[in-house]
Amino acid sequence: MQALNLKPDEYVMVDLMSACSQLGSLELAKWIKSYMSDGSFDLTRAHVASALVDMNTKCGNMERVAIIFEKMPQRNLISFCSMMQGLCIHGRGAQAVLMFDRMIEERLRPDDVAFTIILAACSHAGLADDGCHFFDLMTREYFISPSADYYACMVNLLGKAGKLEAAFELIRLMLKRTLVLGVLFLRRVGYTVI
Repeated sequence: MQALNLKPDEYVMVDLMSACSQLGSLELAKWIKSYMSDGSFDLTRAHVASALVDMNTKCGNMERVAIIFEKMPQRNLISFCSMMQGLCIHGRGAQAVLMFDRMIEERLRPDDVAFTIILAACSHAGLADDGCHFFDLMTREYFISPSADYYACMVNLLGKAGKLEAAFELIRLMLKRTLVLGVLFLRRVGYTVI
């Protein structure tokens, strides 16, 4: 692009940040941030700021991420999820829990992705009580039906915490729901269930 004297727009830069996130290159992340700081890019636009947060978390620059995140004029679910995921990746599960609570305080409604991230953060950090709280919140307050992945995460979390009876009870509940769904499916397609 430079050879053709073309300057990338913010959408090209967001794509570049996404690629950098996948590479995990802190050096490249710093170069991109430096390149974008020349004043021709609005770093406060939601999609740009969220991409900066995501890139810097995945490249390990958590101090820079905190600054970018706090300067965002309006945070959204994507920016919060990027922050929580970065905290989780870098072993800061307790901070991810605080970030989730802050997201709720800022009146953002968590979706299945947000709950996947926070449950994984709790599991990796050994925060069994927090994980149980979020699992309960997800199902009772936000009416998100837990998938097998959620159950697996919770069984892992409870098992690591030594709460084997609770983990076994969750497995029984999951199997019971799966069996009911199987019976309903068979009835729907015309099989007789004994």
